[in-house]
Amino acid sequence: MKLYIAGPLFTCAEREFNQRLEKLLTEKGYTVFLPQDFVPGTAEDEDFFVNTFKACIEYLGKADVVVAIADGADADSGSCFVMGYAYAKAMPILCVRTDFRISEEDGLNLMLTQSASGYIQDFSGGVREIGEAVASWLEKHQSSPG
Repeated sequence: MKLYIAGPLFTCAEREFNQRLEKLLTEKGYTVFLPQDFVPGTAEDEDFFVNTFKACIEYLGKADVVVAIADGADADSGSCFVMGYAYAKAMPILCVRTDFRISEEDGLNLMLTQSASGYIQDFSGGVREIGEAVASWLEKHQSSPG
């Protein structure tokens, strides 16, 4: 099964979280598409933003499931776009929130919670526990990892 991890990737902490989650899920047999791994070039490149958008849409089209990290006072706008795109394509979306700030429905805008096929909220665990919860959800709701 191919997973597209949508989440913020702008700080060292965000990128490290994403990479650790990717490693755990890859070890469980999933193919993981992580934008920070395939985004071409840097923001200083002339076509960076166009190429980044195209690459994200290409890999999203190859995925079976979106795992969306929805942390922050307001979830990352790029991740929200990915969730909307996946919902329109009838792709399963697993929303993951580790942020304990609460607003609206379970801390998120209702358009995110209602578009998600599943929702994991974990305020006290670490990346390993989150990875286990994601894998457990995938096993219950999808076919085998391969």
